[in-house]
Amino acid sequence: MNRTIPAYLLAVLLFALPAHAGFQHAELDLPGKILEVLTADIDGQGAPEVLVLYRQGLEPDESIFLQLYSYENAEFQPLKKLSPPEGAAFFDIADVDADGAEEIVYITPGTIIAQEPDGGSLRSIVDIDTFALAPDPQHLPYQDFARDWTGENVTSMLVPGRGDMVLLKPDPNGEYRQVSSMDIEIRAYNDSQGQAVHGWAWNSYVSNVTIPSIMLEDVDADGLRDLCFAYTDQVWVHRARKGPEGVSFSKAPDIQKRFEIRNDQELQLGNMAVITVLTQIDEDGKADAAVLKYGGGLRDMRSRLEVHLGNGSGFSEEPDYALDYEGVAPNPRIADLNLDGGADLILPYTKIGVFELIQVLTTGAVDVDYNIYLYNGNGLYPQEPDLTPTAKYLVDYRIGISLVGITPDFSGDFNSDGRPDLLYGLDKHRAAVSLGVDDDKLFGKPAEIFEIEPTLAVIVKELNGDDADDLIFFYPFNPDLDKKVILLINDKNW
Repeated sequence: MNRTIPAYLLAVLLFALPAHAGFQHAELDLPGKILEVLTADIDGQGAPEVLVLYRQGLEPDESIFLQLYSYENAEFQPLKKLSPPEGAAFFDIADVDADGAEEIVYITPGTIIAQEPDGGSLRSIVDIDTFALAPDPQHLPYQDFARDWTGENVTSMLVPGRGDMVLLKPDPNGEYRQVSSMDIEIRAYNDSQGQAVHGWAWNSYVSNVTIPSIMLEDVDADGLRDLCFAYTDQVWVHRARKGPEGVSFSKAPDIQKRFEIRNDQELQLGNMAVITVLTQIDEDGKADAAVLKYGGGLRDMRSRLEVHLGNGSGFSEEPDYALDYEGVAPNPRIADLNLDGGADLILPYTKIGVFELIQVLTTGAVDVDYNIYLYNGNGLYPQEPDLTPTAKYLVDYRIGISLVGITPDFSGDFNSDGRPDLLYGLDKHRAAVSLGVDDDKLFGKPAEIFEIEPTLAVIVKELNGDDADDLIFFYPFNPDLDKKVILLINDKNW
């Protein structure tokens, strides 16, 4: 049964609720445009610090910095301001020297570099030719490449080389060495651009490189997580194996499959985007594949989701579950929302057509339904959603045309009861938290309503050691707020 909450009824419920303080407000002001905010237990003391990546100055004299903050005596205190090394193209946060504290780790064109957050000193970890040909002077992207990839409780690094993916692990002396090299399909887009104006000519080279998305899933239920890559409707699986040097991955893919979700016309037109996600769905210990296509013409926007169950040696040829609908539904999510052990499906959905575009232009807003399909065993999912929260996004014309709003988040636990709670935007300047409940409604009435400017950049994370999640908001695409981080610290008054 579809239980949609009408907007007018939701508004009545909200205004009838008494207001109370569920969060304490704090702000961080930076001297430049904020690009990214992360949290990590950098000092190894058990509580996460906040790391803010920001850009200061204007082109061509801009510089990128990282500012650390700790939470002490109910306040955020600034720590060290760090400058990335020359040539840094990507960064991560990880304990790469096994001392219990974390370092900032950078990928450069020829070296992996670690930076101590307390003093900012730099040291080379290993020399390796990476696919990072040159840094971006306006951005330093975060990439989770340094973590326990092999399940051995040690930090390893998965780094793209020139045509392969390289796994680096520390030897008994703590020196990082290559233990695996995986063949991958790197997709490149190359173009030349030029123009002649009043006798003057200019031309340039354009080259973009895309690495397939990376997932770590146990495909054959042997207790080892396999390294999986996906690009549109294709997947490649490199099995994990135990050997003299511990766990490594096969060089060539053991499983390679293309899901035939697009027809010949869609392939020829190239008007359908495809996302493939490998995850555990049917509780048999073998990773399954969720394949989603969406797109089409302006008068024929449509989507299709297929689930292909894993069998240990591959995936089913025909879909074990399929769902077709009009409109666009990008970014599928899998989560156990009702704590029954099954993987529930969350599909953002909006209908797009000529009428809908006119409505967007006149109202400046877009409604997106977050259809929730609860896992039901062998049938996998129903054809109709079990619940449909709706989020309203505003259209922002200041930087092109973009949508701004607080995307519903199901990952937080704000009252420490072990159930997922729902964070969502209400209107232009307010958001709410509804606590998870043990019935088929999944979430109760709004337990907390607070004023906040809308943004897509929201982090749900416990920051102060009380086992209740807190909130971080920042605004990389809002010129009025792009130097500010807003933190809402949970006071557990629920």
